[in-house]
Amino acid sequence: MTRSRQTVDNFIVRFRKYFEANPQRPQYFQSLRSVGYVFDHDDR
Repeated sequence: MTRSRQTVDNFIVRFRKYFEANPQRPQYFQSLRSVGYVFDHDDR
């Protein structure tokens, strides 16, 4: 894993801890294989 990849991963971990109710089962900041990270929200 490259240094920049680790930086992004660490940022997402900290982001999830701050915004997610349960960072172990994220609802908003999800990772998609072969895509990257996706912010998913519900407008309801």
